[in-house]
Amino acid sequence: MNRILILALTVSAASANVIDINASERGWVCNLPCTGNNNGADPNNNYFSGFTVGSGFQIRNWFEFSIPTLTGGTLVSATLQLDEPPSGHLGGMLTFAVYGLSAQPLIFTDVSTSSPFGSVGTTNASSGTTLAITLNPAAIVAITSHQMNNIFIGGIDTGENSSTGDFAASGFPAFKTVLSLTTAPASVPEPSSLSLLAIAGATMAWRKRRSRQ
Repeated sequence: MNRILILALTVSAASANVIDINASERGWVCNLPCTGNNNGADPNNNYFSGFTVGSGFQIRNWFEFSIPTLTGGTLVSATLQLDEPPSGHLGGMLTFAVYGLSAQPLIFTDVSTSSPFGSVGTTNASSGTTLAITLNPAAIVAITSHQMNNIFIGGIDTGENSSTGDFAASGFPAFKTVLSLTTAPASVPEPSSLSLLAIAGATMAWRKRRSRQ
């Protein structure tokens, strides 16, 4: 009778991989009577969100990212990093929330709240910092499904209902808008365990041949 040899394989996970993607396009859309409805699409556009003092315009922003093939592992986290320029925050405590969009927004209502991706609280102290918005599981699924394609994310600031807002005067190339993705590769057996498995296989094959003699 052949003995059954049971091996406990030692499994290790490769280190996580972080991919930082700069926005390929960004901009804003505003409500009527805002002339033009939007500021176009450009990687260096202003991405103001909130309320423009004096004009009474409500403004929402958006970002486009080109998602590569996520080779070697599963997407486990995503963070949207938005530079808040000096004096960019207007007003006191606000909330900036982001949402998944189906296409590039052209008018104010194109940035809707139907697909929440995450949010972050902001204060006057946010000016001159980078806001890090941890995206939720729905965003992880959406990003994964958009590999080799573009994904659009829109932002709405609670300051749009008053004379406040975020990201004012931020239309300069120095201010970054980055989607940071972290993937965790599948666990793989340690080389020593693979060697044990090969030896075990050879041993079992030898015993099988011997039992037939």
